[in-house]
Amino acid sequence: MQDLEYEVGTQLMVRSVRGIELTAAGRVFLDHARLALAQVEAGREGARRAAEPTKPSFALGFLTGQEMNWLPEAMRILQR
Repeated sequence: MQDLEYEVGTQLMVRSVRGIELTAAGRVFLDHARLALAQVEAGREGARRAAEPTKPSFALGFLTGQEMNWLPEAMRILQR
């Protein structure tokens, strides 16, 4: 932790016989660290999703009442 404080350039926590307490700078740093960790997790999940093959999809639209003329043949073609 002292190395981190040295890197940041300020004291992040107060150490005493009663324990450790964050300074104002430490609370601000903690908030940013939590955001950074959340971004890392989001990046990991995004990379996992990108590595998975996408499922093929097909959208079909038509006017009601006209589908009986062409839909059965279109379905046969799509199944092939």
